[in-house]
Amino acid sequence: MEHFKTDSQTSSVGLTRRDALRGFAALAAVDAAGAFVLDSKAGVAEELKLLDEGVLSGRSLEADVVGRAAAAIFIAGGVRSVRSRVMSDGAAELFAAAGVKAECEERVPYILNRRRTGMCPMESAVKDLRDVGRMVSVLRGRVAS
Repeated sequence: MEHFKTDSQTSSVGLTRRDALRGFAALAAVDAAGAFVLDSKAGVAEELKLLDEGVLSGRSLEADVVGRAAAAIFIAGGVRSVRSRVMSDGAAELFAAAGVKAECEERVPYILNRRRTGMCPMESAVKDLRDVGRMVSVLRGRVAS
């Protein structure tokens, strides 16, 4: 996975956590001490890797786009708060139910697929589920297939 870990406010390649919202990275995960992870790839598969690495727990996240699928992964990982440019209604509802502080610049009914022709398939896969553990399980199955 292409991500950069650092224990300062600027990474070894001169990038700040705000770069997550400026086009370099898809996600920045910041802990209370200011250490952060910048992940340059977007998507549920990458977010599941971050969950598996255990780097989400207790962190505040800054992301470009957060849908219901990503929200389930972030909640399962134990994030403290999330801020994004775009957030789906389903993601916001999950965060509220889990007590995770969530903010966004733009709220949308759902996240679009990459072709922008309909709902993101990952968002669709979990749209009717309520249990975060079950959602993560479904998402792992979708990524594996």
